[in-house]
Amino acid sequence: MRYKNIFFLSLTLGLLLTVKFFLVRESFLINVQGRAELLSANLQKGDLMSFSSKPIKKSKIIAVFGKVKSTESDVLIPLKRLSKKKLITYTNSEGVFNFNLKPGIYTFFILNGNNAYLNSFDGKGYFKSYKIFSKVDDIIITVISKSYF
Repeated sequence: MRYKNIFFLSLTLGLLLTVKFFLVRESFLINVQGRAELLSANLQKGDLMSFSSKPIKKSKIIAVFGKVKSTESDVLIPLKRLSKKKLITYTNSEGVFNFNLKPGIYTFFILNGNNAYLNSFDGKGYFKSYKIFSKVDDIIITVISKSYF
């Protein structure tokens, strides 16, 4: 009887600690929201009013932990060159995506075949990255492949 009580007490304590661990771990995640858009423009025709932006629906978005070096300012990077520490989500019908991330620096890409696409740089040879230490809702990934400047 005594061993039975010790067993149930240990089991209860173990379950309590497990639940507490997951609750604390969950509280360290930060909500990150952004939007993917397709920008269409043709400035070669001289029409400054021809800009249009449409949400990119149901596309795969990749969050890579850390900064990512660009090769000669190329907007594409092969997926195999990205860190194994990447998370994936999808845009909704309005082009909006969400992640729950641990604090740190992240670089966000949109999937384009076997490549990740981002047309935003930091001026130091890296793709633009974001410091995630509090809620972020202003990440924009703009695809300009159908624009002419």
